[in-house]
Amino acid sequence: MALELTTVGAKVAYAVETTAGTRPTTNFIDLEGMTEAPELGLSTSTLDCSDLSDKITRYVNGRQDPGGEKAFKANNTPAFRQRWADCVSAYETAKASGKQMYFAYIVEGDEDAFYWKGIPVPLGSDGLAGNSIYTCSPKVICTGVDGYETAPTLKNVSEG
Repeated sequence: MALELTTVGAKVAYAVETTAGTRPTTNFIDLEGMTEAPELGLSTSTLDCSDLSDKITRYVNGRQDPGGEKAFKANNTPAFRQRWADCVSAYETAKASGKQMYFAYIVEGDEDAFYWKGIPVPLGSDGLAGNSIYTCSPKVICTGVDGYETAPTLKNVSEG
């Protein structure tokens, strides 16, 4: 009998490489306030390799595409906006040092997390609607997908 996982208590976290080219395993920072995280599927293009003698089209695999810009949903609070600004700033510092930023989807009860690399984009504002929660749609440009590996440890942000 399988133990089903739920998104209750799930986290989206980020960390910068300590050593360029090596995915970090510790000190991921929880982006508290997220309410939705986008799918990270890879679509594979198909390349027509048919020649004149073929009576049916033949294909080979081309590049895999994670889909470019990924949009999240979050509660638009001053605390979240600061957390996101810190994420964007950490990326800019990492980029200047030749390092990448990793994101992790962490689900309670799962020993693994889903990892991917990306570039966070400065925050905009969602529209306004009557009688609703004020949200924002933080975006990250996906630059690579690592997949499932052992879940990271989170940094206690009160430690600094």
